[in-house]
Amino acid sequence: MTTHRVRTFTIVALMVGLSAAPYGQTRRRLTLVDLLNVPRLTDPQLSPDGRQILYELAAADWKADKRVSHVWRVGVDGSGTVQMTDGPGEQGARWSPDGQTIVYVGKRTGEEAQIYQMSNSGGEGRPLTHHASSVSRLSWSPDGRDLFFVAPDPKTPEELQREHLAHISRLLREGKAIAVGPFLDDTDLRGICIFDSDSVEEVRAICLTDPGVRAGAFRVDVHPWYGPRGITFVPPRPPGVEGGGSE
Repeated sequence: MTTHRVRTFTIVALMVGLSAAPYGQTRRRLTLVDLLNVPRLTDPQLSPDGRQILYELAAADWKADKRVSHVWRVGVDGSGTVQMTDGPGEQGARWSPDGQTIVYVGKRTGEEAQIYQMSNSGGEGRPLTHHASSVSRLSWSPDGRDLFFVAPDPKTPEELQREHLAHISRLLREGKAIAVGPFLDDTDLRGICIFDSDSVEEVRAICLTDPGVRAGAFRVDVHPWYGPRGITFVPPRPPGVEGGGSE
């Protein structure tokens, strides 16, 4: 059984390596960009019945300025290659003990990395956790009833507040936000942020990157707003900056 596993993993790695260098291509020296563009295959996991393999395939996403990994599945004979996930980035896939489902770590926009589960036949992954901090290192119990994972302690309210203020300060410096401030009355509405943007979706995506929103400490509602031409805002000074006015 051990020899069979090693041989299978070697075949998969060679198949990926060959696909990156087609025959007939003119030889030239590899550049750093070439190396970064080579897909990276990692974390192969043999199914309980020994017929299939899950693995991660990471490719360079130059627009996002990072490698993005997805979960793939292939038969031990090299047939039936299927991409199982296609989100912002997934990793750490593990078979259930009966081989019917898989779990993996995924991260959707505006949240910490969570555990998702999907059928081995494919489909949409459904979230199993809503943990306050990112999870990793998944492991099934032998009977398939429980999942174990590792996660750091959630951030304290003070830490979240500092990160929230730093996030707001960055938006002001970049000119994406033009007015930010808290409400002074005691209601469920805590504050307002006015953005300079023509897209509600862009603003919503920016808000979802706020550490406080990601941690679930508060939520945001986004609404289009029209201001009269010539209106001027003086943004508040970022924490730690002396004096007033705009930077």
